[in-house]
Amino acid sequence: MSKMQERSGILKEYENNFKITEPHIRKLYNILKTYAEQLNDGAHVSIYVERENDSYIETTDLEKVLQEENISGKLITNLNMKIICDKKDNSSKNNPMCILGFDQKRQVKITFMTSNENRDWCFLLFDELDGQVQRILLQKPIKKNIISFMNTIAALSMLIIPFIVIFLYSNNWKTGRAAADNITTKSIDQKLNYLIEKSFVNLESLIPILFFLFCSLVAFFLILEFKPISKLLNLGQVSVFYWGDITESYDKRLAKLSRFKWGIIIAFIVSLAATFVGSLFIK
Repeated sequence: MSKMQERSGILKEYENNFKITEPHIRKLYNILKTYAEQLNDGAHVSIYVERENDSYIETTDLEKVLQEENISGKLITNLNMKIICDKKDNSSKNNPMCILGFDQKRQVKITFMTSNENRDWCFLLFDELDGQVQRILLQKPIKKNIISFMNTIAALSMLIIPFIVIFLYSNNWKTGRAAADNITTKSIDQKLNYLIEKSFVNLESLIPILFFLFCSLVAFFLILEFKPISKLLNLGQVSVFYWGDITESYDKRLAKLSRFKWGIIIAFIVSLAATFVGSLFIK
């Protein structure tokens, strides 16, 4: 019975989206290649690439990966680089000594792991990889519980604002009642004219308030259902393998999304300000 081989290793995962360019992938490949050569047992770097049309390639030639089309319909969605050894007496083909993976589809976007009998080799390689990975990370996604809280606050604001409007309207109504007390000494014709006039004024001012309340209620349920805050915060945060034909379309898409996001933010702020100012003038 063979003795179990002792191994050391470390694993790390990132949920951040990433933007990995050609110089970045070359640097990471060269690091893996350098450490593979240190093992002196036929270890080499294997690259696995998967595309959005479900095709894939597996090769040891990085240039082949970079020269392949990276266009809409054939975009790279998954890229893994491994240090393995194909020798029959070596189990590293099934148990890679290092894995560095980038995946657009999964929640965990980046995964890298080192595993070897040589503890120093593992941790030195891990430190170099981690330093390079830090350079390609995009903004860390906001935690789900925080985004959920923000969506709830946005929904509740659609109910709170109408109550403020109703409160201000009720104060104006009380002011009108105080003014009505002053006509008790007027003639009957003057009293009738005043009541008729106030009834039409109150009805006209009540219609926009009821419409505003209806719109606020609809907005409340729409925010709860579609959670626009989370979609807005994550707008433009997309992982990309930034080489080939995708670079131009990615830059244009990012610019459009940025303008769209700021347009929504400004429109939302202006609408809140207009609602509050308008409520001050309700009579």
